[in-house]
Amino acid sequence: MEEFRRASLSDQIFDYIKRQIDNGVWKPGEKIPSETELAKELGVSRMSLRSGIKKANVLGLTETRTGEGTFVKKFSMGSYFKELYDADILSWNANDLNDLFTILQLGSARISIMNNLSDKHLDKLKEQLDNMIRAANESSMDDFHVYDIAFHREICSLAENEMLMLIFSAIESLIKERINENVRRSIEINGSFDILLSHHQDIYDAIKDRDISKLTAAYDSSIIRSHSYYNRY
Repeated sequence: MEEFRRASLSDQIFDYIKRQIDNGVWKPGEKIPSETELAKELGVSRMSLRSGIKKANVLGLTETRTGEGTFVKKFSMGSYFKELYDADILSWNANDLNDLFTILQLGSARISIMNNLSDKHLDKLKEQLDNMIRAANESSMDDFHVYDIAFHREICSLAENEMLMLIFSAIESLIKERINENVRRSIEINGSFDILLSHHQDIYDAIKDRDISKLTAAYDSSIIRSHSYYNRY
């Protein structure tokens, strides 16, 4: 039987839930005991129990389904970051995300250049760039967004670094929303896709030429533009 101090009950309940999941007592997809059962077992009020469960839900360990109960979720860094962001636990502003995105991209591309970038990877990157150009020519914003995030995903994959891809995948949903908004603001300010296509072409050319100086300059320009979109300066 777990014993709880009256202070920080919800935190202690959360710790208990986390231990049950970490130790495999409650497995992904399984329903945890009902509020009534769990409150009685732990000797706490249902209100305190709900607070502990709410924290587990926010952190992506569990999910509560109306009329069904609370279930253990398969852990995903992507949903973890998204739920923290949506719950305002992460206070990143637009340029926090833009800066993080740029660091991931520039770092991945630099590593790939230093580690003998393959033509196969370049071909995949060029394919996405061509797709973006076609979507822009057809004024298809939806298609442009799809190929835009695909282009940047390819850049992160260039380094063939599992940890970098894990981080990108974890925050991809947040980055995707931010990239889409960057695109919208760029077109609104500049009146066309031209600046966006030129930027992506500069990145591709720098990677193809294995030119880290050109690559850095392309991303420096991008940072200045994206910051200006959100009136940081």
